[in-house]
Amino acid sequence: MAVARITETSATSTRSFEEAVRIGVERANKTLRNVKGAWVKD
Repeated sequence: MAVARITETSATSTRSFEEAVRIGVERANKTLRNVKGAWVKD
């Protein structure tokens, strides 16, 4: 049986939207295992 966990993370960047997404995913990878993807809300 597959189990999914949804965790909300916020990140900002003064350079670009893409950098903010990258920072958020890197932060999630520090505390969560097996991060397979990210969904960007806004």
